[in-house]
Amino acid sequence: MKNATGYKYKIELHAHTSPVSECADIPPRGVVRRYADAGVHGLTITNHLWPGLLPRARDAAEFYMDDFQTAREEGRRLGVRMYLGAELRFEENANDYLVYGIDGDWVRRVIDYFSLGIERYLRDFRNDQSLIIQAHPFRNGMIPVPGTDGAEIFNMHPNHNSRNGIASVYANAHNLIPAAGTDFHHAGHEALGLTLSKSLPVDSFGLADLLRSRDYLFLLGGRVMIPEWKE
Repeated sequence: MKNATGYKYKIELHAHTSPVSECADIPPRGVVRRYADAGVHGLTITNHLWPGLLPRARDAAEFYMDDFQTAREEGRRLGVRMYLGAELRFEENANDYLVYGIDGDWVRRVIDYFSLGIERYLRDFRNDQSLIIQAHPFRNGMIPVPGTDGAEIFNMHPNHNSRNGIASVYANAHNLIPAAGTDFHHAGHEALGLTLSKSLPVDSFGLADLLRSRDYLFLLGGRVMIPEWKE
């Protein structure tokens, strides 16, 4: 079993900014400042990337990336390393998928897959660099989907019942990569669910590698949790 020694870097895997995520209250610079004040070293912007984005912008990919670019500039100023992620949804149902190990080119390409669904996405996009993790798979209206790399077992959004206990059992039973995140949307909820690592990944691809290694701990509500999984 691991102990907490050496896991000194705090990383957020699941955070939203406004205006790209309509359900979020705070623009990119404000989100980064809140996480800097909380002592977080790495922050992943996982805005909603779904069909509802298309009617809101002439160029949905550019609109999506604008929030991240602004956050990255603020991160450089405040010493918070920023990672590009996404909370991806298709037209077929209400499932959400957190994706890491991506770049702007991925964002532009994946928009064409909104109508094609998760199975087609997995067939065309699976590779050794990216990672797809089903977000809060047991929240109301969600259906656990086989074939993903992992599952979010601790979603700390205080306004939703994500049934984290059931998600933990599910991930362990299927040997899925476990993930935790705040699912940050609103002021005062920042840094509730963090990942602790021994080193700080350089970029989104390095973040995917970290998760794939399973060499990390969770910091939930300020308390360290050592995940256990099948070896």
